[in-house]
Amino acid sequence: MTFFDRKARLLLMLGMLNDVYADTASTVVNLRDFMSSHPEMREEIEEFGLNDLLSSATEFEKRVLEVMEKLKAELYRT
Repeated sequence: MTFFDRKARLLLMLGMLNDVYADTASTVVNLRDFMSSHPEMREEIEEFGLNDLLSSATEFEKRVLEVMEKLKAELYRT
């Protein structure tokens, strides 16, 4: 037995993803700022894959937005 109807469940997921998006966006900004503020660490940044990490985080951020848009579209439909 569920206590929430579909719309409430979608709103709950949207709220959770909003938090995920905010955290991810903050992480992306922090990585970018760190990497641009420390050009002298380019070798270590490359060695430990921070560029790849930034790329993955950016892709994840985009994916979260895509899912949020799908949820919004479904919510406005119902």
